[in-house]
Amino acid sequence: RAGAALAVEAPDQPGDEVFPFLYIATRFMSDPAVKAAPVAHGTVLSAALHPHQLGQPSSPDSTVDSPLLGGSLTELAVEVDLGDGKSAGQAAETADTYHRLGLTAGPRSVGCPPMPPLAGAESPMTAALKRSAVQAAHEALARELCPHFLLHSGDPWGPSSVEYYLAHCALYCGSTEVIPRGLLDGPALAAATCQVVRPDGSRQVVRADEAGTGWSLHPDPRCFGGFRHDMATAPIYVRVRDSGGDLLELTYVTFYPFNGWYPVLCGLLQAGAHAADIEHITLRVRRNTRELHSVFFASHRYRDGEWKVAKDCEFDPRTGRLRAYVARGGHGHYWRRGRHLRLYGFGNDVCDGKDAWDPQANVVLLDPHRLTPGHEWLQYKGLWGPTSVSSMTEQEWFWRECPRSRGWFKRLFCQCAK
Repeated sequence: RAGAALAVEAPDQPGDEVFPFLYIATRFMSDPAVKAAPVAHGTVLSAALHPHQLGQPSSPDSTVDSPLLGGSLTELAVEVDLGDGKSAGQAAETADTYHRLGLTAGPRSVGCPPMPPLAGAESPMTAALKRSAVQAAHEALARELCPHFLLHSGDPWGPSSVEYYLAHCALYCGSTEVIPRGLLDGPALAAATCQVVRPDGSRQVVRADEAGTGWSLHPDPRCFGGFRHDMATAPIYVRVRDSGGDLLELTYVTFYPFNGWYPVLCGLLQAGAHAADIEHITLRVRRNTRELHSVFFASHRYRDGEWKVAKDCEFDPRTGRLRAYVARGGHGHYWRRGRHLRLYGFGNDVCDGKDAWDPQANVVLLDPHRLTPGHEWLQYKGLWGPTSVSSMTEQEWFWRECPRSRGWFKRLFCQCAK
C-alpha cells in the first residue's frame, strides 16, 4: 500500500558468504525513506518501494503480492556505496552478487557498472521480499484484531508458552523415556528418535515427527498453573489462512499446561481433567477492509463451538477489539458470560469474565509450511499429554475451521451427533 517501506539489513560481520543470509525486515511506515544499513562490502544508501495498483506492476519480477493488502508493491530501488577503499575484485564480486539477487547497483558504486534486474525466473531477493511482506502484514493484522480474553476468576490453571510446558516435560516413546525433564525443547522434540521392537521381533527406528508411533509428553504437575500469576508474558499463537472469496481466517490458539476438572453431582465427583489443553478461537476478516465478519467461539473439540456474526459479539469499549469469555477449568470460548450447558448438564461451562488477559503484545505467528527457529515443535506428531491431546497440526481446525455451529441443544443432549 502507499507509504510502505522496506529496511534491508545484513549481519554485522561482512564476508564473502553474507548474501545467502541476507535479512529482509519489512515495516509498514508512513515515511518511505529507509535508514542506511551495512551490507557486505558496501553500504545501502537508500531503499524505496514505489506503490502501483494491482495489475499494473512495472515488471513481473519486482512485485510483492499479499492476499491481505489486496494490491501490489513494486519497484524496490536500492543504491549502494562500495566506498573508495574497496578493491576492484571486491566491487566486482559484490556487483555480481547484486546481479544474482536481482538488485541494480546504483550510480555511486565503484568499479561496477549499472546492471538491469534478472529476467525470467523469480530471483531469491524477490521471493524473500514476498514472504517477508506477507508475514509482516499478517502479523500486523493479528495484533490489530487480537481479542481480549476474559478468564474465570476461580480458575487456577492459566495459559503458558509451549516452551515453558516442554521445559517441564519428559518425552516418552511407549514406556521408554527418551528425553528426561529439563532437557526437552522444540528442536529436541522434533528431532527425537527411538528404536522399538516390532511384534515380529524386528527392530525399527521411529521419529517423533511421524504420526502413530507412540510418542507422548509427561509433564511435571508443578507447571500446571502456567503463567496464571504473570499473564502479561503469556503468548497467543496465530495461524492465518485464506478462507476463500474476500475473507481471511485468523485462528488464535491458547496453550494451557492443564485442563481442569468439572464438578459432577454438586461436586461429589470430578471429571474431564488432563494435561495439555489446546484451545482456539477463529476470526473471519474481510481482506480489503479488515472488517470483522464473524467469529467461531470454539469450545473443547473441533465441532463444539458456535459461529457468531460480528454484530452479535461483545467488544471492548476502550480498544474496540473483540471480547472472548473463557470457561473455568476447560477453557472453552464463549461470546458472553454466564453458564453454558453441556453434556446433559453434568459438564457445564461457566464464565464470569472477571480476570482480563490481553495478549496483543505477545502475538506469535505460526506457519507450518515455513518453520521459523523456535517453532520446531509444530513438527511433533505425538500426544501432548500422557494419554490424550493430539498435536496442534494433527487437529482438523488448524487447517480448516468447523463450517457450522453446534448450538446449545446438541452440546447438551447430542454429543455423538455432528
